[in-house]
Amino acid sequence: MEEYYIELKPCPFCGNEPEWIGVPGDDYIMRCSVCHASTTTARMDPDEAAEDWNNRLIEDNNFTITRDIKIDEYLINGIKKVVLDEYSIFDSFPETENGFLCSDAVIVTDKIMLSIEVDDGALWYDEIARYNPEAYVKSIAEKDVEIVFEESSWQGDSLKSITFLCGKRKITLAADDEEECIEVREEELL
Repeated sequence: MEEYYIELKPCPFCGNEPEWIGVPGDDYIMRCSVCHASTTTARMDPDEAAEDWNNRLIEDNNFTITRDIKIDEYLINGIKKVVLDEYSIFDSFPETENGFLCSDAVIVTDKIMLSIEVDDGALWYDEIARYNPEAYVKSIAEKDVEIVFEESSWQGDSLKSITFLCGKRKITLAADDEEECIEVREEELL
């Protein structure tokens, strides 16, 4: 981001330098390079993200890009819940041959919450500090059913799918290239 020169204030939490970070949708946030405090809204224009930073629209450890750590490391030690947001174009969860579509998901573990979105035919996962429970109206498992991470599927550095075991079902969240959303595939286990 060297082509953008804006004098940036230091992080209000630890005093270190911020950095521009690209997020899904070709948007930007500003993030502290050390403690990961970040601006609260992704912006199309990097200058607007910098203005948010300088205007102190920042939350401590709000939105941390985690693509540099394989998602397996977050999910291997247990999952509390996986919730899905409606596919907003249709205001519903359109059915597919093997399941349904959703716009994004949140995975909650004991230590972290991850936002899952699709961009350029791959799943992006970002650490978030909180989410709006009313927005995520569908869960991949009933209340008392254990969710166990099974595997992730990659194409080079791009995450293509995540698979969970939920009782007697196998659930896969996969990037749908055509619709730029998540396809939730369901398979009954014997």
